[in-house]
Amino acid sequence: MPGFLSSFFNRKVALVLGSGGAKGLAHISIIEYICNLKIPIDMIVGSSIGALIGAVYCAGSLERFKKGLIEIPVSRYSEFFEPTLPVSGLLSDSRIMKFISDYIPESMNLEDLKTPLWVVATDYYTGMPYVFSQGNILEAVRASISIPGVFKPVRYKESILVDGGVANPLPIDIACEMGAGLTIAVNLHPMVRIKSAKKNVKEPGKESPKKDKENKTRFDIFIEKARSIANIRTDTLINTVISAMGKIQGGENLPNILEVISQSIDIMGYTNSKQMLEYNPPTVLIEPNLVHFNQLDFNRMEEAFGEGIRACEFEKDNLISKVRAMTKRMAAL
Repeated sequence: MPGFLSSFFNRKVALVLGSGGAKGLAHISIIEYICNLKIPIDMIVGSSIGALIGAVYCAGSLERFKKGLIEIPVSRYSEFFEPTLPVSGLLSDSRIMKFISDYIPESMNLEDLKTPLWVVATDYYTGMPYVFSQGNILEAVRASISIPGVFKPVRYKESILVDGGVANPLPIDIACEMGAGLTIAVNLHPMVRIKSAKKNVKEPGKESPKKDKENKTRFDIFIEKARSIANIRTDTLINTVISAMGKIQGGENLPNILEVISQSIDIMGYTNSKQMLEYNPPTVLIEPNLVHFNQLDFNRMEEAFGEGIRACEFEKDNLISKVRAMTKRMAAL
């Protein structure tokens, strides 16, 4: 009975922000929605992009960060993805981290935050989650967003850290361990995009189906991005690697390297999140449907913002009755 009462009267609200690359832009509108409902956020636990958005919020810069993202012309996106010698990652995160440092002071530590933040990364050697609860925020975020194969991993103390989504894409369990009584979890992997292995062969004299035309359009966009990235550096080897990333699929109809990485991470995120939800169900679960987003589709931010709001609207009654009402009731006692 004492354990039950302790759990009942513990109404600290934890916001759990999951991993998902560009899908995580939805976290911004979701946080805004929750705040507009006057729901207190007592702590945040974030993995990968969830750690980044959570850190910006806790640093008090979310509104300015969102405005900064919106003001970046699409033509400049490629500037943030700087090719590097592909030894342990295709892209350097130095320009991205420079942008982030405009919203999170380089000297700020996790201990300085009024709203506690836990940042989840993955220990490359053990495969276990590495949870930052103190220390430099930018250093923690940099480790948490290091997508395997895309960004170089981070050497930290005696270990190497990669993206938090590898070990724990939806860290509800960590929020509970840190003292949360109510949890609002944002799962960016409610499903996996199904890709057909069947080759698309156009019959002579017939027009390609509309779906094939749409796929070609998305592919053309990727080619343009790859070429613009390649133009950032003049090194022959790097340009060759980047160009190879955008080549048309060969006789085996295989996807390019970024598509392989993105789909593999999505599958892993879906599987691990599903297991987490089975054993650690949150008080309220918010699941934006961004299944058609790739890891680096940051040019689709307006779509992500809108889907975040739609997902919150779907759970609005639960947010009010299971979280807001409970916190107010406890405050009145």
